[in-house]
This record gives sequence, structure tokens and C-alpha cells, in this order.
Amino acid sequence: MRRHDHIVPLVIILMAILSSVEAITITEVRNGNQKTQLLLDTGYQSGLMIGTLLEIFRDERIDDASSEHPQIREIFIGKALVSESGPDWCLAEAIGLPFEPLAQGQQVRIKKQSTIRYVAASQKNLLIDLDAATAREIRRGDRLQVLRPMEWIHPVTRQTIRWSDPIGQVRIAQITPHTFTARGIAVDAIKAFVAGDRVVYPREETAKIHILRVWDRSLYLNRFDDAVAGQKGTLHLMTDQKSAPVPFRIRAIYEYLIEVECAGTAGLQAGDVVKITLNEDD
Repeated sequence: MRRHDHIVPLVIILMAILSSVEAITITEVRNGNQKTQLLLDTGYQSGLMIGTLLEIFRDERIDDASSEHPQIREIFIGKALVSESGPDWCLAEAIGLPFEPLAQGQQVRIKKQSTIRYVAASQKNLLIDLDAATAREIRRGDRLQVLRPMEWIHPVTRQTIRWSDPIGQVRIAQITPHTFTARGIAVDAIKAFVAGDRVVYPREETAKIHILRVWDRSLYLNRFDDAVAGQKGTLHLMTDQKSAPVPFRIRAIYEYLIEVECAGTAGLQAGDVVKITLNEDD
């Protein structure tokens, strides 16, 4: 196994470990003539207020003999909007046609992030599921940033470090407000877009650079813009503004991370957030 093989894009490994947060569950499905209502086992005490946008999904177990953890794939079913809410219950109305029949026991969560649902084979056209805040704000022609949730697990300490990797940008071509969806056109793609990538306005999130691993005189960092093999620069610890800058040279650039060589790595450890300054004359 290579030294950098522990890097994991969350949307690619199908999220192997289940969330510890208690799930919201559909306890009853009420089919009417013009609408379908869902009775949920959680209410406003857990943040489900009238008008809250929800997404419905179920978990599908994936058997993988090469993994020590059970792998779970989330199957997206549809969306719903809370219409009535009590302390520990609420009613939500299904939005549009679900991808499979709604049923008791399916799981629900608040839609807090806009994500890509579908990518055409050409990588040009995208279908985006919007969160409620973005749906109110978004306009045709807006350019949004596409980020990929990433995770790295230290092979010794098992410390987990998470960040968002910039993938490219998308231009909004069409908005369907009542279904909280938008169609976009990919622009400035750095990597191939995949379902599950986050879509945000550029001001929402600034990508952080983490030290992922310290190996002798080498540091492994998540990828950052404008990096070129052989280039020199300095890094500063964001947690200690008084620390001296550390000179480095970029040794190698991998798909999900960058290896830099330093004169010394004393005081640096996995999980540290750093600021990178590249030398202009290199």
C-alpha cells in the first residue's frame, strides 16, 4: 500500500459508516386524491418547523469483502415540505413524484445543502437538488461552486480529517421552484462531477488546507490551487500565528493530495490547518 492510499472521497466510497444522529422516520403514509402526506416521528422540538424542506431516502447495504465496515448506499426517493408540526410529530406533503413508492420506515432528513442529483454522460448538463435557502436566492445565470466532501483517516491514530475539495463551477440554466430543483451547465471543471457533490455560492465556503499526514520530512496536504511539482513556498500554522513559517518544496501531486518536502516537521501534526504561500519566482 502506498503512503497516500488512505485518502477517501466520501461520495465515492458510498459512506461506509452510519451516522450517529438519530434518524427521522416515516410512521404513516396518507395517500389522498391530490396530495400525499407523511406522518413523521419528530416535530418542532427537533427543528422541523412548518415550511422545512426534507429529503426522503432509504439505506441499502452493500456487501464488500475487502472492507471491514459495512458499506451503506443511500437511495434518494424524493422530497417533502412540512405542513403541520407538533412537539414530537409533524405532517409533510410529498413534492412531485417520488422515485419509488413512499412507505413506512423510510428515513427523512432536513435538506441543508444543495447537491448534484444527476450528471449527463457528457458531463455538460447537471440536475441539482436545492436546499430551501438557495432556492429562494438563486437566479438564472448564477455561477455556483461545486465541492466534493473528502475524508482522510490517519492510518495509526485513526483520526478523521474532513474538508471540501473544489471540483469546478456550474452555471444555472433553469430553475423549477416548486420542486426545489435547477438545471445547470458545467463550466471550469477540474474533475468529473458526480452525484452527491455539493453546490454552493462561492462566498459560502473557503476550502481549508489540512496537514493529513507527517512522514519523516514530508507532509501530505489536501490539494490546493496553482500547485506545480517542484515549486517552493512556505506554510504557516493557522492555530499558532506566532509560529515561524516553514519552507517547503512540492515533491508530488496526486489525485486527492499534495506531498511537500520540508527542512523539518517538528511541531506539525495531522489535523493542523495551514496557510500556503507559493513563491512567485518559481
